[in-house]
Amino acid sequence: GERVLDQRIVTDPERFWDHFQSQTLRAIYDDVMTVHSGKPRPEDGPYFGELTVDLTLSEPDYLLGIDKEHISPMESLHEEIFFGVGHFFDLLGRVTRGTFRATSFGSLSYRGRVIPIMRPKSDGQPGRAKITLTGFGSPRPGVVIRYRERNGREGQTRLDIPKVTLERPQVLAAKVHEGQNGIERLDLRVKVDSENDQRKELVRTSKSGSFWVDREFMSAQQVLAVVSNLEQLRSRGLYKEALAYPDLGQLQIAAGWKHDIDADTQLLAELEPNGLASAFPDIRMLLPTDARSAGEPLVQWDTPIPPNEAHTILAKMSVFEHATAYRVGRSYLGQDIWAMDLMSPIEATHWSHAKATTFKPTVVYSARQHANEVSSTSHVLKLAELLLTEDEYRRKLDRVNVVIHPMTNPDGAQLAYELFRITPNYMLHAGRPGALGADVISSAWDDKTRIYPESRVRPDLWRTWLPDIFLNPHGMPDHEWVQLFSEYVAWVGNRVIEPLRATHWINRGWFMARYEYINDPGYPRHKQAALDLQKRITDAINGDPEIRALNERTFDRFHRYGIQFDPDSFKDGRVNDVILQPDHKGVKPDPRADDFMARNPRVTIWTGVAEAPDETVSGDWMKRIANAGLEWDKAILQYLVDGNHVVEREKEAFFGGIRRSLYRPRPPK
Repeated sequence: GERVLDQRIVTDPERFWDHFQSQTLRAIYDDVMTVHSGKPRPEDGPYFGELTVDLTLSEPDYLLGIDKEHISPMESLHEEIFFGVGHFFDLLGRVTRGTFRATSFGSLSYRGRVIPIMRPKSDGQPGRAKITLTGFGSPRPGVVIRYRERNGREGQTRLDIPKVTLERPQVLAAKVHEGQNGIERLDLRVKVDSENDQRKELVRTSKSGSFWVDREFMSAQQVLAVVSNLEQLRSRGLYKEALAYPDLGQLQIAAGWKHDIDADTQLLAELEPNGLASAFPDIRMLLPTDARSAGEPLVQWDTPIPPNEAHTILAKMSVFEHATAYRVGRSYLGQDIWAMDLMSPIEATHWSHAKATTFKPTVVYSARQHANEVSSTSHVLKLAELLLTEDEYRRKLDRVNVVIHPMTNPDGAQLAYELFRITPNYMLHAGRPGALGADVISSAWDDKTRIYPESRVRPDLWRTWLPDIFLNPHGMPDHEWVQLFSEYVAWVGNRVIEPLRATHWINRGWFMARYEYINDPGYPRHKQAALDLQKRITDAINGDPEIRALNERTFDRFHRYGIQFDPDSFKDGRVNDVILQPDHKGVKPDPRADDFMARNPRVTIWTGVAEAPDETVSGDWMKRIANAGLEWDKAILQYLVDGNHVVEREKEAFFGGIRRSLYRPRPPK
C-alpha cells in the first residue's frame, strides 16, 4: 500500500517535441518578429525559406497486417511538425494582427517550406535531431539607398516595392504581316484609377494609409513609368525575359482611367523589343534516348509518379497524332507544368477551342492538387494511354475532347516522392501543399494574397476549353491518421476539433467527400444529369470486386470506431453502397464561387472530387486504388460519349447583315 515510485519517464518523442516547441518555435518567432518589426503581413509571405527537421529515433514502425494500418510514432511526429508549424503561424497572425484583421486580410498562410525527414530505427540506441532554418534579411522587396552627405554624415532610406492591383489587360489589336511569323505589335489596354499619380494626396486622406493606397490604386503615369523603367533595365542587361515573348515585336499599352475606350482619356506606353524571350518549350525535349519496348506500358502503377516521370510520359504520348502536349505554367520553385489535349486529328493549321468545345463536349482531368495523394496522376495518365493505344477508346475521341493535366502541384509532388523513398508507408503530408505550406489552390480565381503561379493553371485551362465537366481527383490516408501530441486526433490546424477533421481519422475506402449538383429553375436539367452520372460512378466502383470488398471492410471500421461513437461528426452518406455524402439540397449558381460548376453552370454542368486511400501507396495497393480512379474516369468519359449532343444554330438579321451563332445546350436536352 505504499507508493514506491511516482516519476514521469520522458520518452524520446516527448523529449524531441518538448525541445521543438520550447526552443525551435521560439527561435522562429524571434526571427520573424525581428525581420517584420513585430507586424508580419499576409502579403509578406514567406516568412522563412525552409525549416528542415532530420530526425532519427529508435521507435516502433511496422504494418499491422490489416490492410495498410500502421504503428509509427515517428509518422505522428512528421504530422505534428508539419501541422504544428502551420498552427503556430495561424496563432502568430492572430496575436500580431488581431482576430478581425487576421481573417479579413488573410492569415499568415504562405509561411515557408516545412520538411520533416523521419528516419526510424530499431537498435534501441539514442536518437538524433538536426534542425535547420533558412530565412530572409528583409520583410519584403524594396529599394535601399545608402548615402553620404557633404558634411560626412551617412544615412539610408528605403522604399518598399508593394504588391499592386491591376485589372486583367484587354487586347485591342494585333498587327501582323502576310508571310511573316508572329505579331509585329500587340495593343493592350489596362484600366487604371486616375491619370496622374495621386499617391501623396491619397496617403494623406486615406484611413488605411500608404499600405492600402499602394496596393489598391494605380495611375496611368505609373503604368508609363513601369514600362519606361523596364525598357531601361533591359538595356542594362536586367529582366531581359520580363514581358518578352517569342515572335512578338513591340508591345503598346494604353492606360485608361475611364471605363469607355477614348483616346483623350488614356496615355500610351510603348515597350520596344529589346528583351530576350525564351523559346516556347517543346515537350519532345523530354523524350528519353532509349526507345520503349514493344508492348511495354507507358504508365507504371508500381510506385508514385514524380513530376519528371509524369512529364516524360506526356512526351512519349505527344508522338501520337491524337495528342498535343504543351506547357500551361510554372510552379513557385520553377518547375514546368504540362497538360495534353486528346482530340481527333485536325488538318487545319489554325483552329478554335471555342468551336471545338461547341461541336463536342470536353472533360478536364486535373490531378495532384495535394501532391502526397499519389494515385490520381497514375490513373489519369493511364486513361490517356488507353485513349491513344486502344481502338475501342480512341474512337471515343470522335465524340469527346479530353484534357489531361497530371500534375497540378509539382513542387509538393517532388518533395513527397523524395520522402517516400525514405519512409514509403507514411502519409507524408509535408508534400500535400505547395512550396510555402499553403494549398496551391487557395482560390481558383483572382486572389490578391495569392503567391503561387501554379494556382492560375486550372482557371486558365477552364477559360481555354470551357469544359462540360472538370474533375479534381484527390486522396486521403490509407491508414489511421494520428497526431500523438494533439489529443491523438488528426489534421490539427487550429486546436479546435472540427467535424470535417474528425472524419479524416479513419480510412473508409474509395469515396466522394460531397456529391453536389446545381438545383435551380434556370437550369432544369442539371440535377437529373448529376444523378444519372452518380449512378454510373457507383456502378463502376462496385464493378471492381477488390474495391467493393475494400470499401466494405473499411466502412465497417469507419462505422465501428466513428459513426457508432460520434454520429454528429462521422456520417454514413452511402449511395448504392459507395460513400458519396450526397448533397440533399444542391447548390445555387454564384458568379463569385471558386467552383467551376457553381460559378458558371451554363458552361460546366458538373465538377467532381473523388477521394482514394492513397497516402502513400505502392505495389499491389497502388494498382488497386489507381484502378478505382480509372473506373471513375471511364464512367464520366462514357457519360459524355453517350450523350445526345446537338448543336443549335441561330441567325439574326441586322443593318443589312446576318449574325449567325452556334450553341450546344449543356447538359444535352
